[in-house]
Amino acid sequence: MRPRLVTAILLWATLGSPRVASALDFVHWTSADLTSNVAIGTIGSMGVRMEGGDINFLETDVCTSFSLPVFTPPIPTTDCLQFVGNASGYNYTVTFDSAVLDPVIHLRSLASTCRFPGKSISRISGDPGFVVAGDSVSGFLVDDPSGYDENGTIRLDGVQRSFTFTARFQGVDGIYIQIGLPTVVGVPAGGENVSFAVSPDPTRGALDIAVPAAAEPWRIGVFDLGGRRIWSGNAMPGTRARWEGTNVAGRQASPGIYLVRIESGQTVFLRRVVRLN
Repeated sequence: MRPRLVTAILLWATLGSPRVASALDFVHWTSADLTSNVAIGTIGSMGVRMEGGDINFLETDVCTSFSLPVFTPPIPTTDCLQFVGNASGYNYTVTFDSAVLDPVIHLRSLASTCRFPGKSISRISGDPGFVVAGDSVSGFLVDDPSGYDENGTIRLDGVQRSFTFTARFQGVDGIYIQIGLPTVVGVPAGGENVSFAVSPDPTRGALDIAVPAAAEPWRIGVFDLGGRRIWSGNAMPGTRARWEGTNVAGRQASPGIYLVRIESGQTVFLRRVVRLN
């Protein structure tokens, strides 16, 4: 009988400069309650929580499952938390104390289908059989008891405070997860990248967004602190775009703090703005 498959997941968030691995700070998983299926960890002073399904193993410091060059980036050694996918589909939720930008996920030996409802997924790297379609990523079973299945990296696009996914496999699939976050967006004040200009800030009406020079056009998004996209736009390098202060339904957005995200190629910048009554 083929041994239980192993799928490994690594997430990180990038902010400010092009997405690079050198700034990553990974979760130190401090506890895993295998009865209640809850794992607790920290990244610096920020808490991370994973719960649901079947969490059944914790390995600290010595996990090498993420070291292959098909991952972006490869990780020599780190903590590993194991959970399970099955035929009915176990559900899991990962929650951060603060919002994060563009969490990226490494999947090791993927034969399951992992679905992230309501999320936009981008494929970053991976084996030929590592496939992203809509809000799901899947791999193929390798018919080799000593081998691994498909491996690769995806990104959950946008600002996230938490995300839920379902791990489904026709059998039992052991899954390892590790999370790294170089920067928490929106906290502390002034901590976000300011390589583009917005005005006025604070604003009671429209907001002008001036984007810098770049090789490709800029894609622009405005998010609330819960990670919901409020508005989308585009701008050519060195020009301006205008958010009229409305949400996706065409109504005026509520007063509060919002995150403006611009992306061109592999470069992402983020900053906060305040909207008043």
